[in-house]
Amino acid sequence: MKDSQSEYTVYQEAILYKIDYFLIFGAYLHCYPCILLLFHGLYYYINLISQDWRYFMQIIRHHLCPIMETQ
Repeated sequence: MKDSQSEYTVYQEAILYKIDYFLIFGAYLHCYPCILLLFHGLYYYINLISQDWRYFMQIIRHHLCPIMETQ
């Protein structure tokens, strides 16, 4: 399970770097196709998050459980 999650985070980071690359490159050259690719990347990334909601629920529980225990 941990291996698949680490692979997932690597894949997630790769997508984020791709988005950052298009944002910087597009802004620098005022390249409209790059900006369109940026939005396409963001749309794809949002879909990826919504598909693997269980992974994000684990992160939320990990952050919320210590807060709940202290109260």
